[in-house]
Amino acid sequence: MSVVRVFAENRSWATCFFLGLTISTGHAPIAFWPVSLIGLTLFFGLYLLQWPQKSSIKGTFKRGWWLGFGYFLGTLNWLVEPFLVDIAAHGWMAPFAVLLMSGSLALFWGSGMALGAVLGGHLGCAIGLGLFEVARGYLFTGFPWGLLSYIWVDTPIAQLASYFGAYGLTVVTFGFCALFAQSFYARRKIIGLGSLLLVFLAVWIFHNTGGPNHSAPENATVIRLVQPNAPQDKKFDPKFAMDYFQRMLEFSQQTPQPDLIVWPETSLPIAFNFASDLILQIKEVQSRRGSLLELDSGSASLLSELRNESPVSSPDRYYQRKSAVIEKLSPCTHSAFSTPSNPRAESLNPGGVPSLDREKSPSPRSAN
Repeated sequence: MSVVRVFAENRSWATCFFLGLTISTGHAPIAFWPVSLIGLTLFFGLYLLQWPQKSSIKGTFKRGWWLGFGYFLGTLNWLVEPFLVDIAAHGWMAPFAVLLMSGSLALFWGSGMALGAVLGGHLGCAIGLGLFEVARGYLFTGFPWGLLSYIWVDTPIAQLASYFGAYGLTVVTFGFCALFAQSFYARRKIIGLGSLLLVFLAVWIFHNTGGPNHSAPENATVIRLVQPNAPQDKKFDPKFAMDYFQRMLEFSQQTPQPDLIVWPETSLPIAFNFASDLILQIKEVQSRRGSLLELDSGSASLLSELRNESPVSSPDRYYQRKSAVIEKLSPCTHSAFSTPSNPRAESLNPGGVPSLDREKSPSPRSAN
């Protein structure tokens, strides 16, 4: 234990970096949130026990930066994938993109820890980190990806976001780990630790068994989101492309019929100009079961022009027209919903937001 303590004291940057990587394991694809909580609690514990004696605001900023650098490096590792599409041309840029993005976002965590040093105490650090996570979501057009609260997305704790949002849940997560770390050094540590665990269990049980039961009114506009549940490694595999297309046709015909059916943007396995046979199948479904997309004459004209334009040759015109089509098709500006795999996912219908009817297929892994 003394060896670990000495290393943490003399190599605090490496310790913070490793703990940041540990915290990132709560995000997909690992999604192991207990490890995230352990890593964050250890960080606050080391900060409370080892580092305050000789920490300045600058030193605290550095530790926060290294923590954030490790966290964002692990959380945003998927940023390398677009550069691997044409690896010969763009692969060399992948490390620079991930490292620069992670290092830039880590400035927010460093600033949060510096603010925490000014506020004082473990809760000051939690508040500072939380406030700068909010700032990250708004400054420079905002980049709220990888919020700490996202580790709860597949747990009942995620329901707390309905009270104070994802940013509020982020602050609560920071605060919970800070209090948990503080409890280890409290005089009555058993009482402190037990109280925090009881609160955690109470919130988990309440939102796992209770919660509101929303239902849409009978005259609500129903939107069906259709997707073939394609694994990422098979999403663009030509062997499975037509299977996915046929599944979406099948799901689009299921009763009861919704008012609007939305397919993914990559639904056609070939370019639109060469997909006449597939479009004919869609029209047959429309004629038998109703319209997949309800378009007025203005929207139909815009959509027709959009199909004949290239986002490369005239990007401004293309995206202006694309936005116009989306506005015509969708009566609501924003909607958020849970993933289909969540058995508690419900269609919320506050103030006229269309209800959501989701369709997905069994996994195609056995479709070989």
